[in-house]
Amino acid sequence: MINTSLQTFKYPCLIGHQGGRRVLTISAKFDELSRLLAADNLSHTLNRSQRELNRRRASAFAEYVINGLNNDTGYIIPPLIGNVDGDIVVEVSEHFPSFGFLSIPMNAKIVLFDGQHREVGIEEVCQMLCNMHTQTVTVELSENLTLEQRQQFFADINGNASKPNAAINLAYDRSNPLSQLVREVVMANETLKNKTDFERTNITGKSAAWVSFKSLCDASARFTRLTEDSEPVKVSGDLAKIWEGWCQFSGLSDAGDYPYGEYSQELSRLN
Repeated sequence: MINTSLQTFKYPCLIGHQGGRRVLTISAKFDELSRLLAADNLSHTLNRSQRELNRRRASAFAEYVINGLNNDTGYIIPPLIGNVDGDIVVEVSEHFPSFGFLSIPMNAKIVLFDGQHREVGIEEVCQMLCNMHTQTVTVELSENLTLEQRQQFFADINGNASKPNAAINLAYDRSNPLSQLVREVVMANETLKNKTDFERTNITGKSAAWVSFKSLCDASARFTRLTEDSEPVKVSGDLAKIWEGWCQFSGLSDAGDYPYGEYSQELSRLN
């Protein structure tokens, strides 16, 4: 919230500690974000703690949020993480020391070192939709960090990040109609269900799985095209027949508990 009489931003906050630093977590309204945060992507790379802004990436995030709002499918935004430079005031609750109120003067400077594309995407959402004061995003703030510390935390966050495998992304992505159709076909086929790896793209010799879910999705995309006029039941039935035939042809139905390595060697001898 903005206290115009005192020219401050004032928010309820959670008060935490990480590595000897106080960390303050607030919930900011979408339409306040552009006034709360300072841009930090125009100066020289070594004078900031963010990467160069990719407008296309920010717009893709905005489209994701807008679709979630318009279609009632929802959306999820990880916290924006940054630093506040300035004379802030934290009023700690007498009874609950992990809670309080954070007052941020208008002349304080808040810059992010994680979440810049989400921030710019949210600003685009506010330009395209009304009533964005009803939507909020979590902002996690450290205090008065040096540029070197901010850059190090940027490197720590991005250096330790692990992008999930494409197979598990496809398995979980309910907005992808083809992957969810393939998932239903696989789960209805006991052989495929037991021999499909939903987490990894590459199958190793000792794996009990024989095929990656991503491979099944990629192949299915060649067999069928989903359109608005497609009949899901018919497409599902066609895919089920194709993959059942593949199980029979490849010997997968008779594989039992053989690991992938033994199967591939046997297949090589047959060829």
